[in-house]
Amino acid sequence: MMMTKKDLKLKLKISELKTFIKKSKQFVDRSLDYSIKNLFLSDLLSLNVEFIQTVNFMFLMSKKKT
Repeated sequence: MMMTKKDLKLKLKISELKTFIKKSKQFVDRSLDYSIKNLFLSDLLSLNVEFIQTVNFMFLMSKKKT
């Protein structure tokens, strides 16, 4: 079956769309990955701050007793 010029253009457009969708999906996946990592790091940081505050408080309380 012979492809016309119009068929070839359509096939090219479909190919470009598939490539665009694939790249968009990769971008979204990467963005989500970074977002999840940032959320995890911010949670870790807040836990770290809470831990330091608790240790500091315990240290201050132990100094008051002596």
